[in-house]
Amino acid sequence: VRGAIPFCANKNVTLSAIGANGVTYKWSTGATTNNITTNTQGNVTVQAINDFGCLSKPSNAVNVTIYPLPETPTLSVNNAATVFCDGSKVRIIALSKTVIKEIYWWRSTTDSVGRGEDANSIFAAKTGNYFAKVQDDKGCISLPSTPIAIDVRPNPTPTVVKQIGTFSLDAQGVGDENGYIWRLNDVIDPKLTTRIIKAKQDGDYKVQASISYTGLAIAGGKLVCYSNTSNAIKYVQDLTFDGFSVFPNPTTNGEVNVEVIIEDLIGATVTVYSLYGQLIAEYKVDKFNVLQKIQLPDYHGNTYIVKVATDGFDRTRRVITLKQ
Repeated sequence: VRGAIPFCANKNVTLSAIGANGVTYKWSTGATTNNITTNTQGNVTVQAINDFGCLSKPSNAVNVTIYPLPETPTLSVNNAATVFCDGSKVRIIALSKTVIKEIYWWRSTTDSVGRGEDANSIFAAKTGNYFAKVQDDKGCISLPSTPIAIDVRPNPTPTVVKQIGTFSLDAQGVGDENGYIWRLNDVIDPKLTTRIIKAKQDGDYKVQASISYTGLAIAGGKLVCYSNTSNAIKYVQDLTFDGFSVFPNPTTNGEVNVEVIIEDLIGATVTVYSLYGQLIAEYKVDKFNVLQKIQLPDYHGNTYIVKVATDGFDRTRRVITLKQ
């Protein structure tokens, strides 16, 4: 006999007939080969047949005993979300009527994650199709469970806050256009939601970026993931600019940024004049909540006057361009 008896239902055993030369065999299973492989429970015998067709007495019976496989487990997450942001996890529980000796887990058909954190569960923190097999006290292992799909969405990369202007801070990273969370001295400012903001107060600024995933099979169909909070940048307002800044100055390519620190100007006009008072360009700004980029022309000399005006606000700056 090759193979253990008894054995589990997903295994088999090979039986061999040993006799005199020149004989053939007849098994109780109907087979006529020297060796048979079976996974059918019951008594198995064999007889030899000589050249004259005479049968020997049946051999001693080999009792083939088969253990049934444990019940295939079912998996549950107890109504927890299976789509979540990186850094979270979900507990998957394997349920079976079988007395379980061990549970073995896989994240895919080729990625075994071994045993779980406790007797009947695992904490899933990576994307994958998780399934389990249970082993009973006889060493038999069940068929794989129906998998549970876990979908872990990446967070935005941590941002770095840079001061990019006289009054402007930039959360340099990737996030939703209006999905930033800014903190001033560790207090969230609900008015600041964009990547680039105007810093209207002195203090320590920190930020988190967010990214939204939509069309998901979860409540509301939407998941929002957040980056870690950035390190703080200390901002101190430069009062010498009188609430109005144009930079870089001088400019090498004619492009300048225009900022105002006063509460967001509504309906402001940015005008550009030559040094001799000639109107060169005019721009309308519906809301001056972030810095505005303008392109200075290069055919009216190399010195310009940039003016920002609206009700109650009127400031000018001289700007030099080095563009040839």
